[in-house]
Amino acid sequence: MKWDKKIAVIVLGTFMLVMANCLPTFAPPIQLNVISTLTTGGRSQRLAIKDHFLFVADRKGGIKVIDISNVEKPQLKTQCGTEDVGSILVHGDVLYAGTFSPPYKLLVYDIRDPMRPIRIKEVNMLGPILGLTAWGAYCYISEGGLFAIEVLDISNPANPKILNQIEGSSNSLLAYGGYVFAAEDTTFSVYDVSNPASPRLIGSCKIIGGPQDIVLAYKYAYVAALDGLHVIDLSDITHPREVSYQKLKKPAYAITATKDHIFIANYDEGLAVFDISGNKAKPRYLKNITLPGLTFDVIFSSGVIYTANESAGIAILK
Repeated sequence: MKWDKKIAVIVLGTFMLVMANCLPTFAPPIQLNVISTLTTGGRSQRLAIKDHFLFVADRKGGIKVIDISNVEKPQLKTQCGTEDVGSILVHGDVLYAGTFSPPYKLLVYDIRDPMRPIRIKEVNMLGPILGLTAWGAYCYISEGGLFAIEVLDISNPANPKILNQIEGSSNSLLAYGGYVFAAEDTTFSVYDVSNPASPRLIGSCKIIGGPQDIVLAYKYAYVAALDGLHVIDLSDITHPREVSYQKLKKPAYAITATKDHIFIANYDEGLAVFDISGNKAKPRYLKNITLPGLTFDVIFSSGVIYTANESAGIAILK
């Protein structure tokens, strides 16, 4: 392992984790307030951002596009399709969305003009899409019915090609560098995808509790699960190990991190906030912020937090 203060990353072989100077920050003590909300007409499940537009996987309400140029007055601008969309990913100028009920599809949109998304491809899938992640020219899809992770070449988004499959379903996926991190009911796994056509499992550890989402910060993977927050030490990427766990009263469905804090979408408990300014291996619980509805997703962008709150739509905090 090598620590380079100039570029503020940890280097694990060829693997790098974003470090403090690269993470967004809130100055402690943290003060967050809901500054606006917006109903979407569906069941807001997952979120993605491009420029000043928020894309919402709105379940049977399709995909909603919201103008957030004024975060105090978000405006619903358009809707893409009416499919039951449960997962969403923005990668460059392309949006990928996965359906959660039949017919199972990966929907691909050109969003160079976010106000006018153009569907450029539909890919038939065998089951519901549980997770989407991408790095470079490759997309990784956790497909429930197949019980496998699909590896897609998306160098031409209008014609994605399936390269290979990684055995085993996963509730949560994250691609970073030449690696994919996956967590399912009992196992946290690390795959070397430096050759995406031939992914290799290089490390794993036991994890229980129903993992739902992963974020990387410092030398750790922070995993939101149905039973709480799990912390995985990645100092030796071939031997990941769980170093701490903190129980939450209600399920944790999504997670994001800044320099000093972790934020968790905590179902009917709103937004759970943890401090990682001190012991990063053992986040310190600070508080829960009450939100409308049931909170399923949380993302951070430019000093603002956005949450998906099912039938209550979205909430914006600052």
